Amino acid sequence: MQEKNIVLDISKEMKKYLDDNYTDHKTILTRATNVFIELSECAAIANKANADVFISNHVNAGGEYDK
Repeated sequence: MQEKNIVLDISKEMKKYLDDNYTDHKTILTRATNVFIELSECAAIANKANADVFISNHVNAGGEYDK
């Protein structure tokens, strides 16, 4: 399992849910295929679209969790 594949599937499902259940909005995916895009480029896409909300999905672990 690779994060990029899981995150792409999650993002597509989120878009589908939003588009199927809400009106008067525009949902943009920064990538719809399995191609790498730098986070700064994703932010630029959101800024260019004048987005009200930017969601960046991640499912990776960054090490041991300390409470």
